[in-house]
Amino acid sequence: MRKAQKTHLILGLFLIFSFPISLRAWSWDSADNILPTLREELDKEIAIYRQQVGNGLSLHERILILDRLIGNFKPMGLNVVDLETERTRLMLQEKQQQLRSAEAQDEASRLYEEGVAQYQKGKFNDALETFREAERRLPNDDAIQDVRRKLEGITPIVEQEISEEFQGYIVRLAIIRYLENDPKRALNALTYAAEKKVLRPEVVRVRRLIEKDHPEVQVENLSPGISLIDFKLQATLEAIYDGRYLTAIGECSDVLDLEPNNVLALTRLGSAYYAMNEKDKAKKIWTKALQFDPHNKVLRKFLYGSKRSNKVEVRR
Repeated sequence: MRKAQKTHLILGLFLIFSFPISLRAWSWDSADNILPTLREELDKEIAIYRQQVGNGLSLHERILILDRLIGNFKPMGLNVVDLETERTRLMLQEKQQQLRSAEAQDEASRLYEEGVAQYQKGKFNDALETFREAERRLPNDDAIQDVRRKLEGITPIVEQEISEEFQGYIVRLAIIRYLENDPKRALNALTYAAEKKVLRPEVVRVRRLIEKDHPEVQVENLSPGISLIDFKLQATLEAIYDGRYLTAIGECSDVLDLEPNNVLALTRLGSAYYAMNEKDKAKKIWTKALQFDPHNKVLRKFLYGSKRSNKVEVRR
């Protein structure tokens, strides 16, 4: 019995003194055991980051990675001052870059408007240089690139500044419509120029350029002896009778693009809007037409007799 008690006593003393020592020896809360491992892990992460920077990582991507490294390792007691300094510097660079980008956008917009004003006056070489300058400000802008590309095709064909007389005007109109991505009206203008015997050498070359750039555009199939204007005025009349008012408006607009003072086109345009119950707009158009033909009885009837009728006779 005494021997058993002695054995239990020895065992108890052994457990009392050995157990705490064992716990202290295997504690995972010791910074001495953890920090070297974390430092190695951070160094590996930084090495990977530096390699990515060398491969062309953007400013914003670099800031995001530094945010992650600082957020992960700083709370664990590691010194990340160098990373924080680098992040602050990159954030400042990014803000400066954004400011320069906004300034470039504003300057490119100004140059775009200037270039449009130049080509509308027929100054195509000047416009080309302006759009090239705008593209240097915004290299990836599709609209600027498209106009610049078209001007590079136009400038070898036409002279620096087309005159204001009719032949120059109609060629300039065709080019402007092409630059404004309206190839159908551009070809309409060239067809109209041919009908009016415009004898400018660039007409054929401009037409070839537009047809090559826009093979999808179908030109009007005109019968012999029928002009483009007469064809479209007749198409307008038929569209109004059929109730296809938007088609009628489109055909009239094509005529007015070539002949802004065409009274019959203005009259039928007003009739189409009137039929769509846009009476105020119709009357404004008829009033404009009456300025070109003050004694036009049909227009006077429409303007001063339409109050008593909801129907408007379409002038043939």
